[in-house]
Amino acid sequence: MQFLEKHATPNAQSAKGKKSYSKETAAMIAIRGSEIIYPTMDEVKAKADMKLRKGRDEWWRSIKDLAEVCFSVIMLELGANV
Repeated sequence: MQFLEKHATPNAQSAKGKKSYSKETAAMIAIRGSEIIYPTMDEVKAKADMKLRKGRDEWWRSIKDLAEVCFSVIMLELGANV
C-alpha cells in the first residue's frame, strides 16, 4: 500500500500532465453488513483514520471483550496456557 501511495500516478494517460481524473477513478472493495460495496476513496477517507490506518467506526468494538472471553475458554479447553 505504501508503495502505491508513493509511486502511483492517477490517470497516466492525461493530456499534458494535467490531472483530469474523476473521483470515481479509484475505489475500494469492502463489505458492509451482508453486501459487497465499492466506496470511492473520498468515502473511505471520511471513515478512516489515515494516521493509524484503521477505520473510525469499529462495529466489533462492543463485542471485543466477549470474543476474548470465548477465545480464552476455547484455549483452556484445549489445555493451553492463556
